[in-house]
Amino acid sequence: MQRAYIDESGYTGGDLLNADQPFLALSALFITEDQASSLRRKYFPKLQAPELKHVTLAKRPSHWDSLLKIQQECLSKYCGISYIVEKRYMCILKLLDDCIEPVWHSSGRDFYRDGHSLSLASTLYYCGPQFFGHESFNRLLSLYQQASRLKKSEDIDAFCKHAKTLVGKELGDVFYLSQIGIRHFWKRFLAH
Repeated sequence: MQRAYIDESGYTGGDLLNADQPFLALSALFITEDQASSLRRKYFPKLQAPELKHVTLAKRPSHWDSLLKIQQECLSKYCGISYIVEKRYMCILKLLDDCIEPVWHSSGRDFYRDGHSLSLASTLYYCGPQFFGHESFNRLLSLYQQASRLKKSEDIDAFCKHAKTLVGKELGDVFYLSQIGIRHFWKRFLAH
């Protein structure tokens, strides 16, 4: 079994609309503990800290060369993967997963087939603020985030009430479906 060391940056818990940290990055490096210790001794032999923290090391110009070299060696010798997501887009994807997919599923259709979910998320990401107004669209996402995190009926109702105000506008029918879907979403959480 291969071991992976994982770290993240930009994690703000369930707050996907945090303007100060709009991106989440997650990286994994497949390396053994012995290999990692060897790299540490090679590039940072005098450091006594239990963990190497890039943010701390990058503050000291004396570490810059070592940081670049260790990165080059890791990239050339070891397998790794990084994933970066814009959290606002992630919030829209979650809204569609929770509120639209159940409606599609109940009618026997696959919301994810042929990229439907990604297409709709991208359309909403780029066009939602223009179609509904920035303030109204931001409120929709904020109400969804609160409803999905707290799972209180008054939050679900506030989300549905706001979604109703968007019906009849460009893409507004999506949010008519979301009122039905959010009820499925709510029932699922109550069941767990």
